[in-house]
Amino acid sequence: ILNNFFKSSLIVLAFTSFVCLIIIIMAMMPRVHSKKYTGDNLFYYGGFTKKYTKEEYSKKLQETISDPKKLINSYVAEIYELSNYVFFPAYNKIRYASIIFLMGLITSFILFILGFFQVY
Repeated sequence: ILNNFFKSSLIVLAFTSFVCLIIIIMAMMPRVHSKKYTGDNLFYYGGFTKKYTKEEYSKKLQETISDPKKLINSYVAEIYELSNYVFFPAYNKIRYASIIFLMGLITSFILFILGFFQVY
């Protein structure tokens, strides 16, 4: 026989787990149509997909690869853009999901302990 504290403990744990799962799934889904990015990096898919034809892109990429300074600048821009537009938003969502899960786990544990002492 479960008392109200045990039931509440299970409900809190199930609800917070469900919310965390939704947040983590949203963090893993890629944002293909990012409106924040307006640069001209040939290695970033958002930078060339709608700007160039295949031939234009191939020509610009060969120019970039042939010049070491341009290549390094493109790599630096790619790392910066990936961290700003892909990594940090996903990291923040996963961080929030972890905090919510931890709060739910602690609350569920407290309710479980209260129910345990109430029974005996």
